[in-house]
Amino acid sequence: MTRGEIQTPICTSLDVIEHLVCAGNINVEEAREYRTTLRRSGYTFVPVLEDELTHYLLQAPIEDGRLVETAELRAIREAAQRLRLERVLQGPHELVWLNRFTLALVHVVRKVWEVEGSIEAAIRCEWLLGQLDIRAWAPDVAPGAATRFSVMAYAGLLNALCYAPKAGLKGGNESYHRWFDNRVLSEIKETEPEIFDQIVALAVQLFREEGSQSQRVDQ
Repeated sequence: MTRGEIQTPICTSLDVIEHLVCAGNINVEEAREYRTTLRRSGYTFVPVLEDELTHYLLQAPIEDGRLVETAELRAIREAAQRLRLERVLQGPHELVWLNRFTLALVHVVRKVWEVEGSIEAAIRCEWLLGQLDIRAWAPDVAPGAATRFSVMAYAGLLNALCYAPKAGLKGGNESYHRWFDNRVLSEIKETEPEIFDQIVALAVQLFREEGSQSQRVDQ
């Protein structure tokens, strides 16, 4: 904060936790527990880290073909839900949190398929898909353009999920695409054709760009 010629640095609770980790006073697991405590206590905009979410999702038990949501995963889900329902998020300045959250979700989908078999990966990713539907945020982040945001933003996320990681997947690349086609794309094609058309348009654009790059290399 600046007042006249006086500048005062601002530290958040997250900065304190990170400092304690770097200083060796607490370990990574303890830091994760403190972050969960902040979420459960109602602190807003606690970032969801990719490694944090991957750890919690892979540690969650599976019973009778369903993922058992742990207290840590529930804290992440409810913290995001609280922001949305209470309309705390104000676009465009606070979209950084939402963008990082959705990006972490996309990356963790791929991480899960890298280390889990296809059956287990599909079960765990059900939880992630439930958080990835960004359309519910449209009224908060895009005043006057909610419909366009719902189509463009959600199509962009699904387009990112269309591509399996370059690294080999334990569940198999073919299994990944079969799961994604059956679980997501088929339903979107039938129920949300506008979003499906946008996914196709994004894919066409990507192929054209890759084709142009290949031509420049050949030349």
